[in-house]
Amino acid sequence: MAAGQSRSSNILVVPQARGALEQLKYEVAQELGIQIPQDGYYGYMATRDTGAIGDTSHAVLFKLPSSNCPAAVSDKPTVRGDR
Repeated sequence: MAAGQSRSSNILVVPQARGALEQLKYEVAQELGIQIPQDGYYGYMATRDTGAIGDTSHAVLFKLPSSNCPAAVSDKPTVRGDR
């Protein structure tokens, strides 16, 4: 598969975030000491390594401050059906 192409069927809610997510992936890989292939082909990487990058990226995203989230602005916790 050529660089920049993906088999993923995931659709970004904010397409402009693609660059930031790519940057996060490279930063996480560097922190973990994992070399990302320059050609963009991940087929020769260990599943353990690609999984570690994804898991750590996911954890980082969910630790970010959610100041833009309406639920974070409210003092009371959001309950399903309470809007």
